[in-house]
Amino acid sequence: MALKVKKRIPTPKRSDRFAQQVYKREQRRRTLRRTFTSVVVLLILAAGAGLAYTWYSGQHQTVALSEAPVHKTRATFSAPKISPNARLGVAVQTVTSPVQPGSNASITIRTNPAAVCTISVKQAEAKMEDSGLSKKTADEFGMLSWAWTVKPTDPVGKWPINITCKNKKYSAVVVSEVLVKA
Repeated sequence: MALKVKKRIPTPKRSDRFAQQVYKREQRRRTLRRTFTSVVVLLILAAGAGLAYTWYSGQHQTVALSEAPVHKTRATFSAPKISPNARLGVAVQTVTSPVQPGSNASITIRTNPAAVCTISVKQAEAKMEDSGLSKKTADEFGMLSWAWTVKPTDPVGKWPINITCKNKKYSAVVVSEVLVKA
């Protein structure tokens, strides 16, 4: 395909001043006509593209169905199923340390469900006596905790904690400590 070349108007000679003015005026008109035509064509193309987009997006509408609200129930956790004759394990989960005299200390352990556990806390080589340090049975998740009061007159230092748990055939021991600090 060959390009057509428009015939150019010959440039007038310098002696013909009027002809030069006419030539320049004609060049400005051509430039103005080309610019105006280009702007009109671009506007028409933009409008056509907008209409095409609007039509196309209208063809693919997704309809959201409104559903009845679903009432979610809270998750419930069931206790693990462990044989009563299973081997026993004991682990300290939390212990409050350091503790100041006159405040409360506590320890939480995890073991097998329904295991019977005893606790012994020693202070200065003497076994501590407190109503919170009694024999307890682990809950269905195997969690067990004790809390006791450290008297203001109790000595400072590290107090060893011994916990012994038993089920039908097995027993387990865990040792921890609480630091009593003034």
